[in-house]
Amino acid sequence: MADFIVYATVLGSIVFFGGAAILAMAWSFRNGQFENFHKSSRSIFDADEPVGRVTDRFPDAPRSHGTKNSSSEASHRS
Repeated sequence: MADFIVYATVLGSIVFFGGAAILAMAWSFRNGQFENFHKSSRSIFDADEPVGRVTDRFPDAPRSHGTKNSSSEASHRS
């Protein structure tokens, strides 16, 4: 009997979360969330963080100068 409860719980969870995922995808297609990936991907960048340039770091952390990214940043700064 205990095995049945475990299997029923797992199967019920799969059905519930799978159904929620399908409903979320249906909602996003109906509302046009997948129409223009290129525009959406570029909308998170502004002039202070141009596309292709790594500018992410912790606010209080100093920039490291010995990594691959720091050399590419130096070439973009000039």
